[in-house]
Amino acid sequence: MAIVGDRAVVCGASMAGLLTARVLSDFYGSVTLVERDALPAAIAQRRGVPQGRHLHQLLRPGATVLEEFFPGVFDELLTAGANVIDDPSLGYVGVGHHVLTQNGPFANPGELLAYSVSRPLLEALVRQRVRALPNVTITQECDVVEPVLGPSNRVTAVRVADRRDGHERELPADLVVDATGRSAPPRRSFAPTVTTSRANSATRST
Repeated sequence: MAIVGDRAVVCGASMAGLLTARVLSDFYGSVTLVERDALPAAIAQRRGVPQGRHLHQLLRPGATVLEEFFPGVFDELLTAGANVIDDPSLGYVGVGHHVLTQNGPFANPGELLAYSVSRPLLEALVRQRVRALPNVTITQECDVVEPVLGPSNRVTAVRVADRRDGHERELPADLVVDATGRSAPPRRSFAPTVTTSRANSATRST
């Protein structure tokens, strides 16, 4: 695939950030993931993942995408203890107090295949695959402070602060993606200043 830029920065190394980094690794020379947590070496729950202790179920469309990005990852999940649900009759759908019952065979039961897996296990294996990408770096225990705008009001870097000592530094970037989620602390909007030449004024998007 054609490289469209030198550097990309992804803020947040949870599932959304990990998958974003995987996609961008095909189009940017280097990708840096910035994560505020200290990422566990083993399979463990993280503070920054809401509902991470809940059982997760991955449906067929999502599983297909993950398998395309990381071939063989579901063999690794099953070996590590995940369960595959390949019999649609084992489940049911309820709407309010009404249970939908099956009437006749499923048109395509293979499309109803699902994986039952814990969030820490799924994230740990995906993170391991992303770490192995030669052009992806994960920076841990850093807060995203704000985007840095260049002379043309274009984002050219992101400023991060080390949570251990407060030291701030800038990470140059041709593209910055915010995948920190709703649990992230409030900070400046990632939307840059937009200049309207007709009115000869500048407004900030919120």
